Amino acid sequence: MGTCTARAVIIIECMRCWLCASALVMGFGCRAQSDSLLAHWKLIGFVDVYYAYDFGHSTDDERPPFLYQYDRHSEVDLNLGLVHATYERDNVRAAFGLMTGTYAQANLIAEPELLRNVNEARVGLRLCKSGSLWLDAGVFTSHIGMESAIGIDNFTLTRTVMAENSPYYLSGAKLTWTVSPKLELAALFMNGWQRIRRVQDDTPCLGTQLLWTMRDGMQFNWSTFAGSDVPDSVGYYRLFNNLWWSWDGATWGVQLGVDAGMQENGIVGWSS
Repeated sequence: MGTCTARAVIIIECMRCWLCASALVMGFGCRAQSDSLLAHWKLIGFVDVYYAYDFGHSTDDERPPFLYQYDRHSEVDLNLGLVHATYERDNVRAAFGLMTGTYAQANLIAEPELLRNVNEARVGLRLCKSGSLWLDAGVFTSHIGMESAIGIDNFTLTRTVMAENSPYYLSGAKLTWTVSPKLELAALFMNGWQRIRRVQDDTPCLGTQLLWTMRDGMQFNWSTFAGSDVPDSVGYYRLFNNLWWSWDGATWGVQLGVDAGMQENGIVGWSS
């Protein structure tokens, strides 16, 4: 017999000039006992249903186009329905997840239709016996930002504007080096800025990450992106930095973050 855990959260939250009410999030996970043949597998299901009313909405049912979470006006809808499986052994690991909902419709609209329901699809190999060096390739969660697409993993179920304007996912290859229990470094080769299918011709997209666990519950992260999100004929090379600090206590926590970037056409921006 396996063990199962479940939790549910109901929120009523006001943000900006819209009202998010009665958002129901349910997450459950099932894990087989360690002596089972399925001990290396983990299966997670997640359902996020919401109602949003935007007092500044336009004549259609779409909320502002820069929003990818809870983006439908005045209707009860599915933001994210997810089934996700992970597999991990000493020398290999993998993950595969399928999703549906308005988040997937809005955030993956530029991808080929066959790939719009892919949440994650990656495989990884351990490159040294100590287990401190891993190479993962495929579609994976972005190294940029402190919030994910799964609301129950975040401090708040709704997202910051920072999260909505930086990648939720990436595709490519990621080399991760666990220097010590408190320090992790990563180097990435990516297909673009939140893209599964590559649109550039020859311009590489590179990234780095430094994750430092300063003490129990306290972390500092610095992530970078360098590359282009448009065909080489257009140009626009982009440099982007994301820094965040968090402290997560037993009953409450604090998160602080800042984004800073510039693009070849002269656009410079930052957010916090």
